[in-house]
Amino acid sequence: MEMISRKILYTLMSCICWISMSVQGQANSQIGKDGILFQYGLLNGFMGGLYDGVLSIDQLKKHGNFGLGAPDRLDGELVMEKGRIYQTQFTGKTFVPQNSTKSCLAMLCFFNADTAVRSHRSHDVKEAYMFIDSFLKNKNGMYAVRIKGQFEYVKTRAFPPVTSQPYPDITSLMDLQRFFELYKVKGVFVGFKLPSFLDEVSIPGYHFHFLSEDKINGGHVTDFTWKDVEIEIQELHQLQLLLPQTYDFRNFNFQKNRSADLKKLERGGEK
Repeated sequence: MEMISRKILYTLMSCICWISMSVQGQANSQIGKDGILFQYGLLNGFMGGLYDGVLSIDQLKKHGNFGLGAPDRLDGELVMEKGRIYQTQFTGKTFVPQNSTKSCLAMLCFFNADTAVRSHRSHDVKEAYMFIDSFLKNKNGMYAVRIKGQFEYVKTRAFPPVTSQPYPDITSLMDLQRFFELYKVKGVFVGFKLPSFLDEVSIPGYHFHFLSEDKINGGHVTDFTWKDVEIEIQELHQLQLLLPQTYDFRNFNFQKNRSADLKKLERGGEK
């Protein structure tokens, strides 16, 4: 039997029960596909080197029109905005990949905002997250968050593709990531805020990928200051988790806790 940490196993069991209860009560809840967070892959495995893509972009589009992810072999970053997926490579090139392009980790939903607010003053990351938090009523809820408008500053990053197996932990690749700094740029943040109990399964806290208005810049967001933006928020009520059916996944050791590594990864390795 696979060696899986108790925390991950408990969360997976909770997700299965959650999905089961949601399906049983769907006729009454009327949640439908608009309330589902779909995730392919496990964060713990991804951070430990499970970079081989399995799910194609064509397949991902069946599960959402909004979201983010990582392409096959860690070749940059993916963002889905209004049903179209964009890939930003470590060279800085941002483009629409072929539908056959595969993903090794993805989080998607059908976005249908239930809250919309505007901010007409500058906020750095800390201030911005506090501002958004003030509109989130469920501290243990799952939220899709879309931020669109004018940004004074956006810093993003992307990784180069890995080329040979066995693939290393992602933390050992931090020196290879490429950063991009943009000033006075218009664009959109696509992302989620997830609760702490999904640690190691998904990405707790805020997590955003960026796409510029002209569609030529993107990447994982590590820092920003917004100036004048609209924030759209959707609370999600179901988690649908699809696990890879690969040899590497079946034989992966999930016992290592990677929470500290995740914090470093989200900040791009900066302290």
